[in-house]
Amino acid sequence: MPSETTAPPMSRAAALLPAIGLGQGIALHLLLLDAPRGLPGWLTAPGPYALGLTGMLLLPVSLMLALGRWPGRLLWSWLAAATALLAAMAWHDAGWWGPGGPEAPSARLLGSAMAMVFLGHHLLGAAARGGRWPPPYADCFEQAWQDSLRLALAFAFLGAFWLVLEAGAALFSLIGLEGLERLVNRRSFALPASGLILGLGLALLGLRERLSLALRSLLLTLLAWLMPLLALLAAGFLLALPLTGLERLWHTQLAAGGLLGAAALLILLINAVHQDGLVMATAPRLQATAARLGALVLPVLALLALWALALRVGQYGLTPDRVLGLAAGGVAALYAAGYLAAAARPGMAPLGAVNQVMAWASLALLVLLNSPLAAPERLSFNDQLARLADGRTAPGRFDRGLFQRELGPAGRAALLHPPLRDMVEAGPPALGLPEPQLRFVPPATRLPDSFAEQQQETLRSGCWRGCDVMVLDLDGDGRPEVLLGSTLRLRVWREAAEGWSELGSYNRCAQEAAEASREGRYSLEPSPWRDLVVEGRRFRLELRQPCGF
Repeated sequence: MPSETTAPPMSRAAALLPAIGLGQGIALHLLLLDAPRGLPGWLTAPGPYALGLTGMLLLPVSLMLALGRWPGRLLWSWLAAATALLAAMAWHDAGWWGPGGPEAPSARLLGSAMAMVFLGHHLLGAAARGGRWPPPYADCFEQAWQDSLRLALAFAFLGAFWLVLEAGAALFSLIGLEGLERLVNRRSFALPASGLILGLGLALLGLRERLSLALRSLLLTLLAWLMPLLALLAAGFLLALPLTGLERLWHTQLAAGGLLGAAALLILLINAVHQDGLVMATAPRLQATAARLGALVLPVLALLALWALALRVGQYGLTPDRVLGLAAGGVAALYAAGYLAAAARPGMAPLGAVNQVMAWASLALLVLLNSPLAAPERLSFNDQLARLADGRTAPGRFDRGLFQRELGPAGRAALLHPPLRDMVEAGPPALGLPEPQLRFVPPATRLPDSFAEQQQETLRSGCWRGCDVMVLDLDGDGRPEVLLGSTLRLRVWREAAEGWSELGSYNRCAQEAAEASREGRYSLEPSPWRDLVVEGRRFRLELRQPCGF
């Protein structure tokens, strides 16, 4: 019989976890190569690439957490369903942004996919744990907290591994042996090694279930004792509001984010007190009272957050961030309504059912926000056009930068075609953005029409005190680049199929060089330093003395 200090033998499923992690790391390395060699062309297209990268980041972790604990049919059905959902979200993400947007997958897709996989994994994992559907809330609670703690400890183990490896590499470097340091810094080693160690950490933690349970109990106990403090602070904040007035809160322009953050923390700490529902009955009276007070305060915080967002939307219309804020505010308000009803019952008994319903509702909302039905960019695009058409937004106050930077190719294309182009051009200059003062070098230079149309905000915001303007063919492709300099630095803009974007800059370093370039005393010369090309990636020499040589 093994003692408490002796680990039981590793099961076959647990022994597979390091291999799964290693495979995940190798796949991520291949996907993250700048010029993948040997991969089929269809895999590097935006949609499949976003699916591949998102799936490889998340699904192997879900597999490692569930392997040996779930029935095989349920596990593979979940992975297939999750892959299908991720595929739909990735294709939408790549299709909306197109080649002119951020590299797939976007940050929102990654965040949404992480939340979706987390919720789906633990809802199904609870069913596997309890052996029935729908799963009891106690099993949902156990599954979510236990797996979250296992994952957090496995990542801590991974961090400790890299700390030790970096320390060893530094020691060898002190005596001139730099092979280990070069190996550690290679992505072809770092990603597979990280996956291997993460899988090993999860396998080892699976052998110490009692330790994980003890750590979880300790963590929840500590969090529960923070509940009285947070409830007191939140109640004090609401009592102080009538004295300070709401205007001061709105003027911060951070009200919605702060209020939603406080609401999320309240939800976390209320659950730390309630736990699986059985602990609440034996919780100290101070904690139980604070949890109920938090449930009373929560609806007010959620409504204030929605009010703050509604004021901004009424003034300026929807943007992608505001759509996401409204979605988060709606979720917080639904949580608050459920928790308020639970607070009136002994032991806040309905809290578990509220959490289960909200988990499914959040899962559905995440899918909707990453679909054509409720994509934040599409909702914002339509709302901004409607506001301009019905006069709620004057043409001179129209946010052209939003269409250029945040609404994808559809937003940029709308600015180039009537009626939007005609309506915007017919309005007065935007409030607070005076006409740019441009110094053309040489004086006969003129900006390309497409640049002047697409970069009006850039010119007005960056050149209202004066800008040097040069239009030069820097790369010899027959198409000019635009150089803008308001000080010693010349910013370089290049035109592509999706419009003009900033490429880089030149540093003129001294006022004398700036004056000389304004007088036309300059030339374009090839660099005397060749580029270093490593596996298709081009690296340019960064001079220690960049101001002339």
